[in-house]
Amino acid sequence: MVSVTQIEGEYPFPKQNAGSEQSKCHKMPFAGITTHVYQLGSPAEGNGGLGGFSYTAEDRQSLLDALLLSQWEDHAWKGQLKYDVTSCEIKVIGGGKNFITQLNENWNSNFLTEFENNVLQPLESIRSSYMKTHKEDILFCIAHGEKESSEIIFSTVVPKDGILVLVNASYFVNPLPVEVLPTVPVYGDALTTGICICEVADYPLKTLVFMSNNLKALADMVAEICSTLHKHNAAFNLLISDCGTKTFLFPQAHKVLMGCHLSAWECGGYFVYGTKSDFDCVSEVEIIKSMASISLDNSSFQALKQLCCNIAKKLIFQDE
Repeated sequence: MVSVTQIEGEYPFPKQNAGSEQSKCHKMPFAGITTHVYQLGSPAEGNGGLGGFSYTAEDRQSLLDALLLSQWEDHAWKGQLKYDVTSCEIKVIGGGKNFITQLNENWNSNFLTEFENNVLQPLESIRSSYMKTHKEDILFCIAHGEKESSEIIFSTVVPKDGILVLVNASYFVNPLPVEVLPTVPVYGDALTTGICICEVADYPLKTLVFMSNNLKALADMVAEICSTLHKHNAAFNLLISDCGTKTFLFPQAHKVLMGCHLSAWECGGYFVYGTKSDFDCVSEVEIIKSMASISLDNSSFQALKQLCCNIAKKLIFQDE
């Protein structure tokens, strides 16, 4: 699994060889590393896809997919992933939800808290010191490009408003439990509106899922929803699946600010345990209780659904 982190400022990657600089980004001197920058192309008018995210029906792999997989394999070969997830014991918890658990005795249960405290500033821009001390965690950067087609360049600079893709603690290739659960329609459908909003049925953490084959329209809608939630200081996680055509929104109650927090994968039904005893004893009842404790109440969730429907209607009306 990887994490993505929005960059609100411009930070330099340290240079190994100034003569090999290929980026057109503004440069700032810094000693250290060079990384890949995936520059998004500009989609053609009327094209529902996003530049660089297209894929063929045969291989369902884009240039971005290839870069992600190659960088992941390179980090694994260099021993920079800290542990091999394929060597960890994994089991499915009995019950109707089929939650997945992993035993990793090297797991740092405070990873997310430490990451947020040590890496992110209040405005959610990444600290440059992190890139010097944790450069092995950086897979590549995504930024807007000027060309119609996407391309990969090398750069010693994190472009302004770029997104860093970082190695995260879990790596799992199968669908998460939440991805295979039935859904209940909330708004729209693929034929009339092109965008569908659904609620995941009978799940302990109240969850919405947005679906569309029009990737740009879906990205615009999810971006505005997330921006609105952020302005209201709401806590939430996102999980993007099915080549970007499906996005899960996991809203969390404000009690997460007091220490109770679930990662996106935990929201999706995948849990890591650091001790054999906890791994052996965990039950579906315990997991459901943990997820339900940070779920929105019915009133707040209804308000969220209405907000999402209003944003979807507004964007669809603007496109007509």
